[in-house]
Amino acid sequence: DEAEINQRVSSYLIEDLYGIENFNVISKRIWKDFEKLINDILENKIEISFYLEPYHPKIYKIIEKKYPMVLKTENEIIDFANKKNFKLYGSFNPSKYNLESNDFYDGMHCKEKVIKKIFLN
Repeated sequence: DEAEINQRVSSYLIEDLYGIENFNVISKRIWKDFEKLINDILENKIEISFYLEPYHPKIYKIIEKKYPMVLKTENEIIDFANKKNFKLYGSFNPSKYNLESNDFYDGMHCKEKVIKKIFLN
């Protein structure tokens, strides 16, 4: 229920956001490895599409203020997908889909119905 969702979101907000707390730079080495992986996949004739999972609205507000590299990374992924003509679904920004608290299980994960909606748009 929504009270439990809000409790889970609040627990994320007690400390720095897990997984991105020290994200200050996009690693050139990791980006090159990513491009190599993509090229290997394409060489094997596998179709590629990207999915960016929206964050809970309260979490996204924190990301906008404290973690600008997350937003920069989203832009880099969008640019990369556009250059390669890959399909791109979703956004880290929940407002692009008018998402509210009850569209999430917690601060990081959308409900299945939201993911389906994103892929159908």
